[in-house]
Amino acid sequence: ALLSLHQKTATYIGLMRSLSLILPLNVDVPPRYGDFSDQENIAYLDLARFDARIMNDLQSIIQRKGEDIGRYTDAEKQTALLGYDLQSIRAGGAMNDGLKIMPLKWDDARAQEFQSPWQLILSGQGSPENAQYLSLWRDMAQDYRATDHRAWSETSPATLAHIKERLGSAYPQTKFTLERIYHNIQPYSIAAFFYAAALLLLLIYTLRNISGASVMAKYALLGGTLFHAAAIGLRVLILDRPPVGTLYESVLFVALICAALGVILSRKNANALYIFCGSFAALLLLLIAPFITTESQTLGVLSAVLNTNFWLATHVLCITIGYGVAVMTALCAHGYLIAKAAPKLLPKISADALLQITYRFSLEALLFTAVGTILGGIWADQSWGRFWGWDPKENGALLIVLWIIWLQHGRLSAHVNAVQFAAGMAALNIIVALAWFGVNLLSVGLHSYGFTAGLAWGLAVFCAVQGAMIALLWFFAARKEAANET
Repeated sequence: ALLSLHQKTATYIGLMRSLSLILPLNVDVPPRYGDFSDQENIAYLDLARFDARIMNDLQSIIQRKGEDIGRYTDAEKQTALLGYDLQSIRAGGAMNDGLKIMPLKWDDARAQEFQSPWQLILSGQGSPENAQYLSLWRDMAQDYRATDHRAWSETSPATLAHIKERLGSAYPQTKFTLERIYHNIQPYSIAAFFYAAALLLLLIYTLRNISGASVMAKYALLGGTLFHAAAIGLRVLILDRPPVGTLYESVLFVALICAALGVILSRKNANALYIFCGSFAALLLLLIAPFITTESQTLGVLSAVLNTNFWLATHVLCITIGYGVAVMTALCAHGYLIAKAAPKLLPKISADALLQITYRFSLEALLFTAVGTILGGIWADQSWGRFWGWDPKENGALLIVLWIIWLQHGRLSAHVNAVQFAAGMAALNIIVALAWFGVNLLSVGLHSYGFTAGLAWGLAVFCAVQGAMIALLWFFAARKEAANET
């Protein structure tokens, strides 16, 4: 309760400081800075044009008389106190920019990030339109503080009417309604609950051999997938773009692909392993997603080079679908290795069927990643003037394609046996992780927009654990295979 109270208080203070630009100040302004007869309603916005002059006067006083305020005259004390107050208000406003209500350009508001009033003023990007908008907010603030209900009932509708008139076409009311629904119902948390329920039911099915539990697990996975898809759909409607513009969004979308593939496989085959693979991959990615982004607001505007719906809907969708299929390929390959190394752990699962699924999925992953990589080159040519530049992100995408091609050719030419093929495909998880997240850790190249510093240790642990697991499964599966042949 104390932590919650602290957070709410901090939020309240942050909002107040965001509005301190227009809120009345308890300051005494010397007459030489202007005629402020109504001292009670002076705001920083009124004094902004005198700010530089006041600070220069304060520096001059300090140079002449030092920092001992006891040596100052009454007028100098008044200037020093005013300068200190303005500096404190300005610093507090600069550090609290959560109330982003100001568009830079009112005629192109949809294609930009909104800013707080302080961001706009301190960056010198004020305009007559923004001044008019701030004056409406200032009227509301004064009426609210004065508890003047009659005046408030006039100023607040006037402000809302101003917003609707200038931004109504870019931000229809339905989008605000959808965004409130999105934040209030927390659809990804509901989807994660369903995925976790599916895993729990599979555990009951495994331990107690209750057939109904596996059926319920299938429907739990389906329920999670539906909520997950609805959340992705809401993002599309709110943002007016495909839901794969950021690293965070790609994690959400790949999780949906894994869940959907699990649903499809479980419908065609009653194998509980497919339900497990889809639920496990989707749940794990949803748990990772909040750590991918450092921003509390995940519905942000994209940078100009990325904000291209055609390429987001072609190149990025192809690549992320390829990631999702590759993850499911690796999980099925893990299942094959377990079925070979320890058949008693998966008595109801056909290793040969898993191998066939792994093979088919790997071809689909190859198709999507190869097409996505080519489309990415075309986009790069249009945006940067070159099709390929050996950028780390480009190399990562190519690495996935080459890895799958190498294993497929090895299988067809009989240079790689079934166990080796499955072990290589199981390692596809590592390849995808490095291509998806690892290249961002380099923070170089034109694709370094997804850098996340805290990701390095998690990625290193994941790769190490995966490598050790695959090596052990490969060893025991190969030994079991050799024993069966003899």
